[in-house]
Amino acid sequence: MKALSKIFLTATLVFITVTGVNAAVMATAPYDFDYASDDVYCTITNMGTKVAEDVLVEAVNYAGGVVDTMTVDIVPGAGSSLQGSATAAYCRFTVPGSTKKFVAGATYADGGVVQAHFPAR
Repeated sequence: MKALSKIFLTATLVFITVTGVNAAVMATAPYDFDYASDDVYCTITNMGTKVAEDVLVEAVNYAGGVVDTMTVDIVPGAGSSLQGSATAAYCRFTVPGSTKKFVAGATYADGGVVQAHFPAR
């Protein structure tokens, strides 16, 4: 029984290390696909005082599939943007630590004209 407990504990610690316990996720509301636009921009700004490393930005379709993705380090006060395909329904952001130091959202544009913007929560 002790051997089984050790195996379980080791597996749990490996899982925690690999998945990054100190990560938080924000997502936008989905955009109505009937009005899908030419361009989807998933944007995020680091409002904190430290570099945010390995920020994951994903454009996700209605089936939950990731259609575009990037990982980026963002210095304080700076932002980054992922231009997703027109099949993206919403944006998802995985950030280190708390979401409180980030402002993020999805902007939908058609021919360069903004149609909608949804903040991430």
